[in-house]
Amino acid sequence: MTRPSDPLDIAARPAPPRRFSLRWCWQAMGMLKLRILLVAVGSALLAGGASSYFMARESEQVVRNSFGQQQQDSVNLVADLVDSRLRRVQSSLRLLAADIPPAQLGHPAALAQLLHKHPLALEQFLAVQLLRPDGSLLASAPLSAPLSASLSAQDVPDPAFTQQAVFQATLASGATGTSEPVLSQRSQEPVVVVTVPVRAADGQTVAVLAGAVSLRSADLLPTAVSTVGDFSALLVVYSRAGVILSHPDAQQRLQTAADVPGLGALLAQRRAGRPEDRSQYLVATADVPAAGWTVARITSAAYALAPLRQVHSRSWLVVLDIMGICAALSTLLIANMVRPITQLRERAQRLLGPGRAVAGDWPRAGGEIGQLVQVFRQVTLQRNRAQAAQNAMVEQLMAILKNAPVGIVITRERRFELVGSHANYLFGYPEGELLGLDAGVIYPSPEAYLAMGERYRAAFKTQGSFDGDVQMQRKDGTSLLVRMRGRAVSDGDPSAGVIWILNDVTAARARIDELAWSATHDSLTRLVNRRDFEARLAQAVELGRQPLSRQTDHQGCCAMFIDLDYFKAINDAAGHAAGDEVLRQIARLLESLVRQTDTVARLGGDEFAILLPGCTLRRAQKIAEQVRAGIDSWRMDWREHAFRLGASIGVVQLGPALADVAAVLEAADGACYAAKRRGRNQVVTHGAPVEAALRD
Repeated sequence: MTRPSDPLDIAARPAPPRRFSLRWCWQAMGMLKLRILLVAVGSALLAGGASSYFMARESEQVVRNSFGQQQQDSVNLVADLVDSRLRRVQSSLRLLAADIPPAQLGHPAALAQLLHKHPLALEQFLAVQLLRPDGSLLASAPLSAPLSASLSAQDVPDPAFTQQAVFQATLASGATGTSEPVLSQRSQEPVVVVTVPVRAADGQTVAVLAGAVSLRSADLLPTAVSTVGDFSALLVVYSRAGVILSHPDAQQRLQTAADVPGLGALLAQRRAGRPEDRSQYLVATADVPAAGWTVARITSAAYALAPLRQVHSRSWLVVLDIMGICAALSTLLIANMVRPITQLRERAQRLLGPGRAVAGDWPRAGGEIGQLVQVFRQVTLQRNRAQAAQNAMVEQLMAILKNAPVGIVITRERRFELVGSHANYLFGYPEGELLGLDAGVIYPSPEAYLAMGERYRAAFKTQGSFDGDVQMQRKDGTSLLVRMRGRAVSDGDPSAGVIWILNDVTAARARIDELAWSATHDSLTRLVNRRDFEARLAQAVELGRQPLSRQTDHQGCCAMFIDLDYFKAINDAAGHAAGDEVLRQIARLLESLVRQTDTVARLGGDEFAILLPGCTLRRAQKIAEQVRAGIDSWRMDWREHAFRLGASIGVVQLGPALADVAAVLEAADGACYAAKRRGRNQVVTHGAPVEAALRD
């Protein structure tokens, strides 16, 4: 049985003589030297060809844009010139019409004489005719005829005047119009007809003054328009209907603009709403607003780009020459670089010859090859050991990530690179779903994510780590407060990755907030308690040591004590549950009767207090009266009982005379008891009765 040949044995066999054949060429393709050479030469050819191609494309586009802009500027100048001349012609005809009195419309001879009194206006026109609304001729003034001749021809209107739509348009709208080009039957010249209305005193159009302007006239089209043009570029003026007004070839006048090479394709593309194809022709157009005409310049792309393409042809020859020189130099350099590898291959072939070690053993050799083998062997052994250690470390890390009671994540470049099981549970994500996602998914908003980024970068810059509470969001949209501790994986380089330890502190923070709130608020009414009220009052007393100005409502501070009248009767009649409900409702009522800046507090029992910062005494008295009236109108039905209350209110203004909190409380309490002594359900101001204060 024949044993399959070992591929390694090929190197030990004597090499056959090299003969030039297709097989030898195919084998030669596997030579490293030849492959590097082919890659280098091919890359150079590809790079050079691509660069030349794209440079040619780019330069051609630049030339097209530059030439197109120059062509557009030229066309704009011509269009502006034609527009200004046409407007001058229209203006001359309007001035002539303005001098025609409507009363003379029945006197043709007088009208003809009147027309000939304006030689400067008439010389712009081939002929001028005054027409009735029915198209009949009133008067005419051909410049080439004497006055008597013009008068004898009044009864023969030129169809060029009356058969144009512009004649009817001027009659209907009374606006100045310009007709499509037409061949005059009298002069046998291509003309356009300009029409203006002749109005009566009431503004009605009673006649139309029409002037025929020859398309050969220098008063309408500049000489450049009618003469410029050659086989590669031409300038054309055409009407709104696409009839040619001006063309370098006089025979093309009154022909269709769509038949002009380059222009017809452009008009078809614009009608179809397709992008303009400028591969063969460069076309620039500009409008003549006075008549709706268009000036177009058409240039052959081959003519415009001929110099550039000649340069491109020469540049290709230069590129090929340079690439040939580079290929020759590359061949020499590659042969020199590959020579040590060839020697190493030959030595390796000798080592794999007869007498080689059994499979799995490292070859034994001396010299540089032996050193290389030893290096390979040491590298392999170290790599295996490092891989084993890394695998053990990864197993330990995965165990920590899976069983740790805190959330552990590693982020790199704003994405999750490693996520522990508790972190997935913390944010409500299945195992593995967070990997690769942007870290912003666990924040309430992009703004919150950006703000957190600024916080942690500032902390890393100053402290080298981050430790703080951050508001985050679970997958289901619910929020949670997380204690985050972060440190760079590589010290001092957060960009290499950051490891985060996460703890849910939502419940703990809620308990802390609840305890803090309970310390400053009354549990029954949820108002500020006596302790917090006295603290706020102390701050107001400190600010109020300065004298108060009575000229502004934005200075000073006042306080009031409120004692509910007949509250004990409610407890006695309906029990403490009813009394508690009364206190809660009164608390909400007081909050609704004061300003948002005021502080409503329950001092204890049925006693309340209100601190009014930035409030004058007069304003405080009015608020106190509103509170008294509100409590007086309050009603509550409790089972079979119906309750109402009154309020005795004492008002005090803070100032230098009340040096501390005790003094303020004593003054307000004294005013409150004074209100009870005076009959209850009233307001008493410390130092003065409320009636006197309100009269001030």
